[in-house]
Amino acid sequence: MARMYRNPPAASLLVITAVGGLVTAYERTSGRRVWTFEATRRGANHGVTLCHVEDQRVICVSAKMVDSMWAADGLAEINCLDYLTGRHLWQQEVTTGANVGYYTATVLIEAGQVLIAHNTVLFAFVLENGAFMWQQPIDGAHAAGITMPVSVAVPGRATQADRR
Repeated sequence: MARMYRNPPAASLLVITAVGGLVTAYERTSGRRVWTFEATRRGANHGVTLCHVEDQRVICVSAKMVDSMWAADGLAEINCLDYLTGRHLWQQEVTTGANVGYYTATVLIEAGQVLIAHNTVLFAFVLENGAFMWQQPIDGAHAAGITMPVSVAVPGRATQADRR
């Protein structure tokens, strides 16, 4: 019987943290800070920041609560960074025009496409350059007037939204 060997993937060099619009990369072996990136703050308070690493790209989605006199509009700022250097590669900003009581987004990256479920809409972008591809309303995401967390899946991969 022939034995089959499989090489495990190499350990990643960096660990990424994200909080309140601030993204930091640390060297895994020493804990040394390698780079930091701060999402723009144009008149907004940053809340949850989600990160996903794929193909040497770090996709960060930051909640931007822009307060008006009457309500808060949940914007999502999407930034793409180079994994090793933190260099900013592209940025997009999306909104659904709906007021939100809490922020939740779901990020899934596959086959060169960035899929983001934000509020009640699913958005698609090109991973390489951030070009907008399409958007579609998500069936059932606004049940009984409440924005619900959305799971996003493709064969072999799934992500869950965090409700906080």
